[in-house]
Amino acid sequence: MTITIAAVHDPDGNDNTAGTFLVTFDNNYTANGYPVTASQFSRRAIFMATPVQTGTANRVITYDPSSDTDGKLRIWTALGTEAAGASDQSTITCRVRVVGPR
Repeated sequence: MTITIAAVHDPDGNDNTAGTFLVTFDNNYTANGYPVTASQFSRRAIFMATPVQTGTANRVITYDPSSDTDGKLRIWTALGTEAAGASDQSTITCRVRVVGPR
């Protein structure tokens, strides 16, 4: 399980700032979503994350804050149908707007 996260726009700030990040998924999707941590987004905590798929594909990406320490990014292939574990999602990318303290 390896996702790639790169900053698109991440302004400096001492308060709760928002940054935009490009996330690229891999060819081995983790069942129930990819765990993410605040530090992957240069934050001490994630207060809110809003993923939006980029490019042309037929996936919906959500941020689930209720799981693990910081949350998970989940990929849905249809309404109510999550991508299968170990499936190839390497052609899927999204931009994620993350709000939290730096």
